[in-house]
Amino acid sequence: YSADNNSRKISIKEAIRDVKEDIHIKARSNMGKAVWYVEAKDKLAENIYFARTIYNKDNFKEIGLMVIMFKKDHLHTLFNDLSTVDIPKIAVVSSEDELIASRDQSIDYIFEPEIRNHITESRGAFIDKKEEALVSYVSMQEPSWRIITYVSLNQLYREINILRNWIIILSIISVSLLSVFGLLISFDLISPINRLVKGMKKIQKGQWVVNMDEDRGDELGFLSKTFNEMTKEIDYLVNRIYREQLTRKDAEIKALQSQINPHFLFNTLESINWMAQLNNVPEISETVSALSSLMEVSIGRDDRLITIEEEFSYIDNYILILKKRFEDRITLEKNIQKEVLDVKIPRLLIQPLIENAVYHGLERSRNKGVIRLNARISGQDVLIEVIDNGLGIEKEELDRINHKLSMDNETYFRGMDKRRRKSIGIENVNRRIKLLYGEEYTLRLESVPGEYTKVIVHIPYSKSDSGRDPGVQSNDYR
Repeated sequence: YSADNNSRKISIKEAIRDVKEDIHIKARSNMGKAVWYVEAKDKLAENIYFARTIYNKDNFKEIGLMVIMFKKDHLHTLFNDLSTVDIPKIAVVSSEDELIASRDQSIDYIFEPEIRNHITESRGAFIDKKEEALVSYVSMQEPSWRIITYVSLNQLYREINILRNWIIILSIISVSLLSVFGLLISFDLISPINRLVKGMKKIQKGQWVVNMDEDRGDELGFLSKTFNEMTKEIDYLVNRIYREQLTRKDAEIKALQSQINPHFLFNTLESINWMAQLNNVPEISETVSALSSLMEVSIGRDDRLITIEEEFSYIDNYILILKKRFEDRITLEKNIQKEVLDVKIPRLLIQPLIENAVYHGLERSRNKGVIRLNARISGQDVLIEVIDNGLGIEKEELDRINHKLSMDNETYFRGMDKRRRKSIGIENVNRRIKLLYGEEYTLRLESVPGEYTKVIVHIPYSKSDSGRDPGVQSNDYR
């Protein structure tokens, strides 16, 4: 007896009866080699036989035939157990196109001409467009069967489609997040820019001081800080120009008022001069002539700049008048470097300093007054000194005057709003120098009470007609 996998006993006689004569013939013809035989019906295997002729090892005579039969049911059971679940359609086909086993009972499509025509090599794969599936096959050497798999493209691409769907979902989420972040970043960037634009529009309408938030540490914060500094600078410049225009306008009005009918004054002084000469009074004639020259330079000339030599000649006329009043108690000593005589300066820049020395230093002194006028070149500047031997100035008052002289024009003009304006004397000359030559040029006073007072003037050394003269009268102030 023999037994199958289910332990069912089969008698030898029963097994022999099932063996076909064709198997005997095919096995003997292979001379001891194994033979596979498929018993098929309508291209479907019913039984599969494995047969081999047995020979005597001594004389090589045939002594028997070994046949192993695989029934269809048992073969399908084994095939289903061995087949992978991921490939639902798989079949084994003999060389005679007989279906040995398959997982799909409706496997007729593998016998269609479109499929058979593609199976020409020992192994290969192709796309069945009709069924939208991937067909792959491989041939075995012994027995000469083929294993054919049939995988749907949808199933094949399932993992790819899942991955694609995840990629699409993640892409949508990423784009959405990027869009949100982009909007937030855009708002963070555009908001301060819009504030800057609004601030510029306010400036365009005349509102000079516009404060922007400076709480950012990036480039936009730097722009806001720079914008604030710019608006403050614009406001400062606008107010400065406005005040300077007011000062210039006021000076022009005063100049116009002082020039009302100047010819009448000159003619009157000339008449007095002739009367003095006719009456043989030379002192009056000299005094009137000197006064006429002073008035000419003060209100009669249109020149804004004159040479230092011309300025000193007017000072000589002024001293001449003073000597008549003080009975020769005042003496002017000049120490002038020749190179400075052609330097151009505003009219009446030095004369108010002489006048200031007389009325605040020498007038109340009982001693003989001496005024020393020095002028020389010092580096790139012209240094002018007016020194008197009068009463001098106390230290506290001297510090106050020097502090006021050291103020820049912006601070000085801003302070004018809180006090009575006095554009006269030393202060007047100092402001004219700053306006004409710049803030670095100024007056400075030195003094020792009871001994002397020195006024020091620094102006740039230049012989060209440059700058502008604010044109202010020469009076006294200390």
